[in-house]
Amino acid sequence: MVDVTVILTSYNKPTMVGAAIESVLAQTTPNWELIIMDDESGEDVQKILASYENDTRITLIRSGVKNEDRYKVTRYAYLINLALEKAQGRYISYLTDDTVYMPERLATMLRYFQEHKEAQVVYSSQQIEQYNDVGKKIWSMLLEAKEVLHQAANRVDHCSVMHTKDIANHVKKRYGSFWDDHADYWFNADAVFWHRLNSFAPFFPIELVLDITKNTPSCFQYLSQFLPDPLPQGTVIKGLDGRFFVIEERKRRAISFVHFEKSHYSRFVEVPDPILYKYEEGEQIDEQHPQKRILLQHKESKKWYWLNGSLYHEVNESLQTALPLHTLPYLSVSSSFLSKVVPGCQLTKEQIMKGLLPDGLLLKHQDLFYLSDAGKLCEIQDRIAFEKLLYKRSDVQMVSDEDLRLFAKGPAFVWEMFQV
Repeated sequence: MVDVTVILTSYNKPTMVGAAIESVLAQTTPNWELIIMDDESGEDVQKILASYENDTRITLIRSGVKNEDRYKVTRYAYLINLALEKAQGRYISYLTDDTVYMPERLATMLRYFQEHKEAQVVYSSQQIEQYNDVGKKIWSMLLEAKEVLHQAANRVDHCSVMHTKDIANHVKKRYGSFWDDHADYWFNADAVFWHRLNSFAPFFPIELVLDITKNTPSCFQYLSQFLPDPLPQGTVIKGLDGRFFVIEERKRRAISFVHFEKSHYSRFVEVPDPILYKYEEGEQIDEQHPQKRILLQHKESKKWYWLNGSLYHEVNESLQTALPLHTLPYLSVSSSFLSKVVPGCQLTKEQIMKGLLPDGLLLKHQDLFYLSDAGKLCEIQDRIAFEKLLYKRSDVQMVSDEDLRLFAKGPAFVWEMFQV
């Protein structure tokens, strides 16, 4: 039996995954196995992983997952469960493709277990580094391991932990699985597993920094933080492959950068692949197939219209000052364009109250914020509006008690990190 099984989860980090693997190869203790669980990364990552397949200590497993299935479970938890079934080590350690171990990591943790027979779980201090889009480190933070933890959830990263295989087996026997891979736990599935481990044993600290995590703008936790589910109608999202989409009728419609600029979009949200592929891909947006719900401005007359499906509605002049319509994307159109769409009633305050409310308006009543979505007004957390959807404070329009009562209300846009 090997001393320790290292489980490395990998997905599309070609500039970093090699360093993660090399940090295991550089360990001062030789008796380990590495199980690489790759979640169908692209060819650039596959070439890197393939270069290690001849090492008998390394097992490479490719998941075979389809993109449209990514959102259904927390993928890294699912992959870890598969690896735990195959693990031969007396101890289990975790690694991600954006983290590197210090050379003495495994030896230090194994020595702790040998010297403290009561320990079943240990964790170390961790260095976290944040990098920008061009690979420059912009800040770093030290997470210190100083105390015995009886509630480690949301306090310890899984790359800093080692535990016995025996305690993992006890977890599975009690809970029916090792890690809980339910889709609700994408952001912090390790917290759920730590709660399970803590039901059997505490986490013992090793004060040394034994791993360094290098977060980039493409990491899942960064991209998913404050991201509501579902996304508001009309949100422009950018996938990791650089393509743009507009969320419309709970589908993602591809939009070229040229049409993105023509539609006067001022902001977009980068999303991780599980979120991107959660939305079925609809018809591409182009000159012949514009968004179904968007503001229009006539090129010559400068009049404003609200396109709502197959109808367009001229915007009442008083309404243009009553609501922050200037904050919305719009298309400049000709009379020829309008001739192909059926004219509807004039867009007035009364019609808006009946459900013709344009999407994407950010309103505020007292201390609460509201976002218009599919004709309804939906409460929205301010951190979602300003930190994730990138609204400006100047985009907000105050509404009175009377006006607020007139709007049809929809479900709130919220983001909550799972707590145990």
